[in-house]
Amino acid sequence: MRHRVVLPLVLLLVAGCGGAEPTVSVPGAATSLATTTRLEVGDALLAATVDAAGAPVMVVDDGGTSPVLRRARDTGSGTVVGLVGTSAVQSIWAISVAPDDSVVMIADGHSGTAVVRVDPAGSMTRYPVDLHTDPARTYGSRHPMRTYAALTADASTAVLLTVPEQPRTSVTDGPHATGQVELHRVDTTSGERTAFSTTQLPGPGPFDVLGLAVSPDGDLVTVAAAVATDGAESGASVDVTALDAILMRFDAGLRSVDRIPLAREVMTGGGMPLDIDDSGTAYTVVTGRDETGERGPRLLAVTRNATEATVVARLGLLDEESPLRVDRRGRFAYLPGWWSARGLGVTVVDLRDGSTAAQVPLCDRGFLGGPAALAADGSRLLVSGTCSTVDEAESGEPSPSTLLVLR
Repeated sequence: MRHRVVLPLVLLLVAGCGGAEPTVSVPGAATSLATTTRLEVGDALLAATVDAAGAPVMVVDDGGTSPVLRRARDTGSGTVVGLVGTSAVQSIWAISVAPDDSVVMIADGHSGTAVVRVDPAGSMTRYPVDLHTDPARTYGSRHPMRTYAALTADASTAVLLTVPEQPRTSVTDGPHATGQVELHRVDTTSGERTAFSTTQLPGPGPFDVLGLAVSPDGDLVTVAAAVATDGAESGASVDVTALDAILMRFDAGLRSVDRIPLAREVMTGGGMPLDIDDSGTAYTVVTGRDETGERGPRLLAVTRNATEATVVARLGLLDEESPLRVDRRGRFAYLPGWWSARGLGVTVVDLRDGSTAAQVPLCDRGFLGGPAALAADGSRLLVSGTCSTVDEAESGEPSPSTLLVLR
């Protein structure tokens, strides 16, 4: 069974946020952070990103037969323009916008995995992608497969990571990962697979893939939670809820380059924030035991050819599953989530020294854990989640989910 993460969001309207929103200057950055667009949403947001102009692009399930791709245009009145119905899309693994303003998605539908491209005029093209590498194996309920995907910054190339799973052995036993990872490089202009490799995680499994990112020159990094090698060799009983996090790096040919330990005893069950800058430095947030035994969320950096991760900053109340976005020049990291006991917002970390460059309050109550995106020039940041005031939260009424654009 493939996993699908669906947040309870759907586009309803676009409105300005008013003059009460704070503006926070980020030292050394080319922008200040203030909410410029607030999209009130209410059913199912399947994916979201920003285009070259920083305008939101989103795929929403509006209760119809197919999800709808929408793009917000700054027309002075905040009009939202629907582009096209993305027919038969079931799960969206990755979304980005190409330099020609085409929306590029890696998605699953009734006919399998495909590259879906929608040009600025709304014309849609689907390129099937064949990920089945073992002709003797029929992928389906007996041989399920998990899928993860990431796109390069220009959306010209996708890398898909697939994890074959062992079939069920009983009615109550679910499929589990075999420890083998398959990597596929795909040309998004044709759907053609241009490279393929396999690798085996240390230990016998089980494991979770927690994040995936691709650098502009094609390096791939992924974070996985795996059984510790010493635990596997000892034959001791394995606690699958507390695994070790490792970062694996692959070159442009999908050959394994590095395996860097990140933390011990990482709780699984969700994703792990992961991003990469133009230099190939990977950034991630982990919550687990470090070499000193200390716990708590930490922002880590792993440069190319590094043998260990560097702690950039120790974070406070930030949810470990909050998104992470790093500007392409590696200057600032943006972390939406809890930044104090009193509210939610965006914590901006200066990656040069690990200091907190800014904390931008956004909500009194709620969560910020949905899709997030940063414009290519770093000028606009998209965050999503549920935002409400204290009065709204105490009223007991369900709060509409929100898509926020900051610049």
